[in-house]
Amino acid sequence: MKNITQLALNYVTQLFDEKLTDEFTYHNLSHTLEVLENVIEIGANTNITDEKLELVKVAAIFHDTGITDSCNEHELNSCKIAKEFLLKNNINNQKIEDIEQLIQSTNLKNIPITLGQKILRDSDILHTGKKKFYSKSLKLKSEIENIEKKEIHELTWIDSTLEFINNNNYFTKYALENYSDKRQKNIIKLQKKKRR
Repeated sequence: MKNITQLALNYVTQLFDEKLTDEFTYHNLSHTLEVLENVIEIGANTNITDEKLELVKVAAIFHDTGITDSCNEHELNSCKIAKEFLLKNNINNQKIEDIEQLIQSTNLKNIPITLGQKILRDSDILHTGKKKFYSKSLKLKSEIENIEKKEIHELTWIDSTLEFINNNNYFTKYALENYSDKRQKNIIKLQKKKRR
């Protein structure tokens, strides 16, 4: 399975190179690699098995590939792209289903249930508890402005970012214990920006 992780990364790197334009300032290979690093970090600090962690890594690599087709409900498209790749590489149906469920757990409307799903969900939003959170959020703002062809006022963005960070907490004990303090500091910084 470890071999498939590298093959998946090679495949997604090429897919993004071919299909993503410069408009995608947030959902791109850099974000995918960061989420993968987060999966490795959180996974190393939980009791997930190596085999299950490999599935989470593959899901992390594919979790945003659907944006190459459509930004709306891109997780469904990501599942299709992952499934097609995994079938071509003779991965069994149960593992494919597990990977699809992992990818779906990154949709903020869904509640992650398994440890793997919680690891991936936390990995996707771990930046909310990191030092460069706001600068990363501005990349997402820029991406939305590029795609929707309209400017978002900074106060509007701060409000929506505060709503996002307040409505989406971590699920793993590791993320809660190691990133909640900085996350709270990021909330306070956003509130100060709003008052300026």
